[in-house]
Amino acid sequence: MNKAEIIAILQSMPVSVNGYLGDALQPTQWNNTIEKLKTLKNSGHNGQVMVPTKFAATQKQLDYLFTNFPNVWLWYAITGLSETNLFSFEDLKNSYNYACSLSNRVVCAIRPIVPNQNDNLQFILPILEMVKNGNRMLLYEGYRDPNIVGSKKYEPKNLFKEISDYCVSNEILADQKCICIVSNVLGKKCPIHHPQKHRNLKLLKIFGYRFIVNDGVLILKGFSGSERVTRGDVAFARIVTGGMVTTNNPIISEILSIRYNKNKRLVCTSSWFSWARQQSCIINCDYCFGSYESKVRVNLDEFGCDPLRLAEDVYQREILRN
Repeated sequence: MNKAEIIAILQSMPVSVNGYLGDALQPTQWNNTIEKLKTLKNSGHNGQVMVPTKFAATQKQLDYLFTNFPNVWLWYAITGLSETNLFSFEDLKNSYNYACSLSNRVVCAIRPIVPNQNDNLQFILPILEMVKNGNRMLLYEGYRDPNIVGSKKYEPKNLFKEISDYCVSNEILADQKCICIVSNVLGKKCPIHHPQKHRNLKLLKIFGYRFIVNDGVLILKGFSGSERVTRGDVAFARIVTGGMVTTNNPIISEILSIRYNKNKRLVCTSSWFSWARQQSCIINCDYCFGSYESKVRVNLDEFGCDPLRLAEDVYQREILRN
């Protein structure tokens, strides 16, 4: 593959900015978030870019964000719980409403839904009503135990059905995966639920992945000389190829086997290639899956990169390989 082909593929990847530990829009992270968005814009990145937050962004922040980066997705995680004394639900609601007035790419995420805390319809009804009067896009996900590696997400079936019924009756686009909502808005088929024919298989080999394709399913067999395959590797391969990807007994980690520039670690979720700087989060949720006390946090201060930098690194490897 030539350099232009590699760049074109990687610069179309969906990227999340400053997720995990440390809120993307909190004052101590805001400048770094903007720097990353500027870097992506200046490098010609054309994939979807998402900024997640639990912060009640100010009008000044939102004006700047959507004036300079009009196509960015903003995900407000609003749970209805009193995670902080920094702001109230009304503050979050006002911030969300103002963001919706500026952009049609603002999504509310009731994330997480925590057992015996916010797992009943009456408790989260004010959030649903807010979404109904806003951009009508909702992500909802259950809680995962931050002290159990590989813990399953809490999925209260009755509540999830009630949320789904409410959203259907109020014409709210709702799902439990970011990629499903983004694909729907863009008029594309979700690669998770509607996998395509695999593409870019040569690039996966250049990265160092070993795999076979059987009956339309790409099965990851290992990375380089190792049989190591993480959950992040599966997600990354799915994003790159657009097809169905699986593996046997994946390591429960979103960290990729790939190393950028020989030492910097990379992370990929089911929907996003992550680029983040982790630091103390001033919101301090007591259920945080990525806190420093968590046994399953992504134990890195910084990870990820602009995909253009990754493309250049991969191309140098391809030159050496040949």
